[in-house]
Amino acid sequence: MTDRKVTFGPKAEFKRPNTVSICFQCCNDRSGKPAMNVDFAPNVNNQSIWQQKQTIQLSIDELSMLVAMFLKLNDNCNFAYHGPMKSNSLVAKRISNVEGVDTQFNVSLFIKGTQSGFIFLTKSEAFRVFKLALKQLTLYYEQSESEVIITIEKFYG
Repeated sequence: MTDRKVTFGPKAEFKRPNTVSICFQCCNDRSGKPAMNVDFAPNVNNQSIWQQKQTIQLSIDELSMLVAMFLKLNDNCNFAYHGPMKSNSLVAKRISNVEGVDTQFNVSLFIKGTQSGFIFLTKSEAFRVFKLALKQLTLYYEQSESEVIITIEKFYG
C-alpha cells in the first residue's frame, strides 16, 4: 500500500492572547480519506508559536461524533489514543447554562493524561468548526449536508 500525501483545505483558527491558539483544518489522511487536523499552539503576545504545536488528526468516524455533539445528540466527545505512543487525546464538551442553553464549547488537549491546553469556543466559533466537520463528512459519504445530518440524528439520536 502506498501512502498518499496529506492535503490541506479550509480552516478555522482561533486565538486567546497569551494563552493558546487552535486551528481546525480540513485535510485528507494518508489513505486519502477526509479528516481534520486540530492544532494547539502556545500564544505569546498574541503571536501563535506554531513550531511548538501539538496536533491531533480526527478521522471521518470521529468527525461524525463531533457533529453529533454540536447537534446536541451527546454532551461530549473523547477522541483518545492519538499520537505516536497512542497517549494523546482531545476532549470536546458543550457548556450549558442553568436553562440548558448552550453558551460555549470547551476543547481540551491531553498529552499522556495531562491537560496541556484548552480553549472555550463561542457558539459562532463552534459553528465554523461544525461546518468544517460537516464538509468533510459530505465529501466522504457523497451526501448533502442535510442527508448527513439526518443520518447522524438517526444513528446517535
